[in-house]
Amino acid sequence: MLRLASLCTSLCLAPAFAQPLPSADNLIARYIQALGGRSALEAVHTRLAQGTIESPTYGTWGRYEEQAERPDRFVRAFQIERYGVVQSAYDGRTGWSELPEFGVTILTGSRLAEMRREAQFDWPLKLLELYPGLRVRGRSSLLGREVVEAVATLPEGGQVRLLFDSESGLLACIEAPETAPDGSSRPVRVYHEDYRAVDGVMVPHVIRFESTDLIWIVRRTVVHNVPVAEQRFQKP
Repeated sequence: MLRLASLCTSLCLAPAFAQPLPSADNLIARYIQALGGRSALEAVHTRLAQGTIESPTYGTWGRYEEQAERPDRFVRAFQIERYGVVQSAYDGRTGWSELPEFGVTILTGSRLAEMRREAQFDWPLKLLELYPGLRVRGRSSLLGREVVEAVATLPEGGQVRLLFDSESGLLACIEAPETAPDGSSRPVRVYHEDYRAVDGVMVPHVIRFESTDLIWIVRRTVVHNVPVAEQRFQKP
């Protein structure tokens, strides 16, 4: 009788993460719904984000701008104090980057594959296509909140981890390899924070990037369906 009572107590006190895990399909479907739904996402054709960037690592700051256009044109630029202009872009065919110490270079190999994924305007709707074999691995904690973790092996090698907030269903963090101009690779965590609705779509207004030796934080405002400058996607 005592053993039965102990078993009942254990079951009643079992943690939430003992509940069955969702499938990858269901996890992504909930994420899309949490963002505002497929119709709201498909109603957006361009995105303009502007704001500031700061790096606690180096005590520097600057201006930030990002433009994107369906289906896969994208450019992000930073004007960083005491450093210069940092840009990366994909024009639908070619990816390029600009750094003060390297100048303008054409992206190839892993750097191009990473840029192509980032340039996908409908990234939330294409997760299962962009990350073949995506599977749910378990539940864990991130910054004091429970998250559901999904993982996939990238076509060019390495692994991506997607962490979704268990309560809201929104993407909390993505961890993936980032290839440097010299060909070296390091894991980078990108946190999506301060979600707010813009035209019926939930958009993170704070993006925090963390690697082993660098942290930088973007604070931005976002507008949809405004004209974008065609030349901004083109290599300088």
